[in-house]
Amino acid sequence: MWADVIRVPFTGDAKSYSDIISTCPVPVVAAGGPTAHSLLHALEMMSGVAQAGAGGAIIGRNIWRHQDVTRVLTAFKAVIHDQMAPQTAFDLTSPSEERRSWGGRLSHRTNVMLL
Repeated sequence: MWADVIRVPFTGDAKSYSDIISTCPVPVVAAGGPTAHSLLHALEMMSGVAQAGAGGAIIGRNIWRHQDVTRVLTAFKAVIHDQMAPQTAFDLTSPSEERRSWGGRLSHRTNVMLL
């Protein structure tokens, strides 16, 4: 039996992650990883995942802990699907007052998979 997809934590480096992806016989999706210290940091991490050629990403707490989940999902989608620079996605989706406040409550233990 073979897996249809494999979830692999991001190494933190697009080149080394690309090496893993290139040797895997099925699509690799990135595990969302630890809670990022900022939305911009989380977007930068997912940019590296996309640059490495991953088939998608599973993101949980880095979305749910934000007060405006829709806005954060829009930013992740722009980085992953539209190859938008993380800073640009952050600037377009975050009003200035929200840029200073990253955090909030963790209301769900559900993951979102962006493929």
